[in-house]
Amino acid sequence: MNSLNNNQKEDHWFFYWKTSASLWKSKIEELCTGPRVLVPIHWAFHTENGEQFDFSEKKPETDLHLLAQRVAEIGKELVFLLPLGPAPFLTNCGVPHFLARNVSKDLNSLNKFVIDAEGNVNKIFSFFDPRIFKAYSRFVHYLGEYFKEKKLNNRVFGIQSSYIKNKKLNLYIEDHSSIFINAFSRYLENEKVNQERENIEQHDFLSPLLKEKKLRNEFTHTIEDFYRDEASRCMGRNWEGELNFCFLGGAPQDFFYKFSSQEEVSSYSKTLFDSLLVDAIPSTLLLSESVKKDVLQRQYMDIVGETYLPMHLAKDLYHDEEGSLFKDMYFFEVYRNLLREDHSWGDLGIYEFLDEYYPRIYKIKDFQNFKFLDEDDHQIIKFIQGKDLDLKRFNQLLKIFLMGGKIVLDKDGLDPELDKKLESFLLENSIQTQRAKSHTEISFSKLGMGGLLCFYGEKIEDLASAQRNELWLRMISMFEKDHVKINRDPKVEFYWRSRGATTNELSYEEIRRLNVYNPSSYKQKCQVKLESKFALIRVSKEDHSQVQTGPSEINIELLPGSCLAIDLGLFE
Repeated sequence: MNSLNNNQKEDHWFFYWKTSASLWKSKIEELCTGPRVLVPIHWAFHTENGEQFDFSEKKPETDLHLLAQRVAEIGKELVFLLPLGPAPFLTNCGVPHFLARNVSKDLNSLNKFVIDAEGNVNKIFSFFDPRIFKAYSRFVHYLGEYFKEKKLNNRVFGIQSSYIKNKKLNLYIEDHSSIFINAFSRYLENEKVNQERENIEQHDFLSPLLKEKKLRNEFTHTIEDFYRDEASRCMGRNWEGELNFCFLGGAPQDFFYKFSSQEEVSSYSKTLFDSLLVDAIPSTLLLSESVKKDVLQRQYMDIVGETYLPMHLAKDLYHDEEGSLFKDMYFFEVYRNLLREDHSWGDLGIYEFLDEYYPRIYKIKDFQNFKFLDEDDHQIIKFIQGKDLDLKRFNQLLKIFLMGGKIVLDKDGLDPELDKKLESFLLENSIQTQRAKSHTEISFSKLGMGGLLCFYGEKIEDLASAQRNELWLRMISMFEKDHVKINRDPKVEFYWRSRGATTNELSYEEIRRLNVYNPSSYKQKCQVKLESKFALIRVSKEDHSQVQTGPSEINIELLPGSCLAIDLGLFE
């Protein structure tokens, strides 16, 4: 039990069902050093039959009201996390034993499961089972009434659990078992009946394979919405929205390394950083203490504990010793369509380029979320493909450009009518446009702070890697981004944060913090090339690392498991 409790420490989670209620207060003080305690609600722990629910009537450890009091007594915020699908850190992934019948399957029709931090195999059961949804609905209804009765005002977030593979987030709720297939068949029949009733004509130019993939995806999202909407409705004013957690060690390929005790910290370190690319919160709950000590623990504290988790919980952000706010820093958003992966951004070499020249400062987003958000968007360069633009998203593109945003548009697959609208828009507004040809036709239009770069991706797809990177470098340089170049050994990982300048730093526009880590078993080197607009402010050197600074570069040598932080000032 102690090892399991310690395993929650870095994640700031507390499993109330694993500790006697009389020890809650002391355990929370020991394990949760931050300002808040994250408590997942364990559905199966509160019921034996799905009809009656225990919240202290039989087991004192089910008393969530008492737990909230204990957390309040030590001056911390308790945040409840309500799983909206399989939770890989729980037995049966959170499904009560009397409902644990239909195991989820992957695309190869293999049973899905995960191995937790103690080496237990947790089967993943299908949330497409109607019995599970009905029982879940009863539970969250009772839970919501319990919160009202006890006047609990704690925030409740729904959580989806996932793992990452090839820069793609995979939710554990996804399923390909017979339960899913039967439910999907009923969904298709209902859709067909609705279309016939409303006399809807279908104009779908996707291939049958892509069409089925699209419909499967829509159906999966529909079921996800059912669970989310039910939880939101029942939790009422306590509901704060949804969070997505990516569990290190929870991917199918991790099973063999865990089973044979051949886990590599550097592999989990890469997974942690990859999860940030898709804007998921990394979690180490499935990793044993022996694996996540030292550098992985420090990465988690720096990135998740101090910055990423507070940012998503939207209450506060990490303060450094001078009281300024550090935020997650990135320059690029790549919008992709996972249903149509031919001539994708990966084929055009954008990820390879960004990993080489702008590593760890880009995000990968779903093309359906392409839109202008706020003034912070002015600094972000958004990549979108013409084949993914309908009229609504095309109008969003123009809005982003007019509001000072920066866009890279691959015009391959762009509807000819939208292409004409774009050219007319540029002409009618007398927007200055530069044109060039280098492997592909390139145009760059500038309006105030806004920039629109257009090219034809298909023409660069077959270029050699070095040629593509050189072309991307020239195109991105048109946006005049200020950043430093980093040369590194392949196993070196790092993370960027930024904040505004304090009153003692008025010569700088902003302060950027670079955390550098060596999760490997070998000595690694890294060189930071300083551009003229950057100045070194400080180096927070850890043991087992050496730093040599010069007027235009910083040379770093990291022994296994070591890390350090560098603060740079960007001149106005």
